Amino acid sequence: MKSFFASLVLISLLSALTPPVALGQRPAADPNLLAAESYMRRQNYAKALEALDLVFRFNSPPPEAFLMLAACHFNLGEKDKAVDALKRGIAAYPAAPSLAEQYVVLLPTAVGKDEVKSRLTGQLRRQPQSAIYRKALARLALDLEPSGAETERILAETIKLLPRDSEAHFLYGQWACLNKRHALCIAELKKALVLAPMNNQARMQSYTLMAMAEDELGRAAPAEEAFRKALAANRRLAQPSPHAAIRFVEFLAQRNRDEEAQRLVDEILKHVPNFGPAWFTRAKYLARRQRFDKAIEAGEFALKYADGNAAHLLSLHAFMAKTYFAAGRSDDARVHQDWIEKQPKPLRN
Repeated sequence: MKSFFASLVLISLLSALTPPVALGQRPAADPNLLAAESYMRRQNYAKALEALDLVFRFNSPPPEAFLMLAACHFNLGEKDKAVDALKRGIAAYPAAPSLAEQYVVLLPTAVGKDEVKSRLTGQLRRQPQSAIYRKALARLALDLEPSGAETERILAETIKLLPRDSEAHFLYGQWACLNKRHALCIAELKKALVLAPMNNQARMQSYTLMAMAEDELGRAAPAEEAFRKALAANRRLAQPSPHAAIRFVEFLAQRNRDEEAQRLVDEILKHVPNFGPAWFTRAKYLARRQRFDKAIEAGEFALKYADGNAAHLLSLHAFMAKTYFAAGRSDDARVHQDWIEKQPKPLRN
């Protein structure tokens, strides 16, 4: 389950850490603001800061001026100054959601996670009803302590404050899956899906987690139905997630539905040819059919593209040693067996 959750974190970080370069709407007709916007569109952030300095010196700057100031500093690599610009904007316009939204995006790029938690907690003391700060704190808590009691409390409070928020239910469902609260996981993710029916990314993630929870409960039919819905949503994404798809492959392989599983492996490798887990699945399939040379070839690809996880590497080397021995290539098998012997005993056991 860990690799799929890791992919969720990666997806959220990639989307969160892309700051605005310019505004989505034109600023007010202040000539210095217009000049700053023009410079930003040409990626001349130093000149844009000069124009913004005049705005802040002679006028009462609107919220978008603080956003522009933060974007300029961020694009110049001045992350602390970017966050400070947003803090100033929030102090002046506490009810402006655009400032809060960018603040929670840029804050983790400038300070460590503990400091992020401290600052978000402080913002919530000042604005206890803020959905933006509360969800940001919930995401952070889930990242810092996925099994902690405080994390459950924060997530439960978030649901209470935001009963109609899809992401709030998704986060609670994700926590429930991580903590083997499978029935709660399914219930919360169903709510998330109802609240965000057209978001394919959310549908893919939610249905995959639901399928995994149903499988853990021993309910194969609803698990497969959820996996198929996840696959359909995944196929509609510009960049389908191999982590989600490989879960369905594993589900099918466990039920001896190898041909269907391998068709899906082909699909994964077409989109992501360097996805190690798909190569490992292919290698095990070929070995079961005693096509040892092909299994070894696929296994070498799996090793080449392995993610470095110690337990996963151990499984790969054990497979390669066994398969080389089966192919009559004892010397090659010993290379992998020697690697295993060099690992710490707790890992080998």
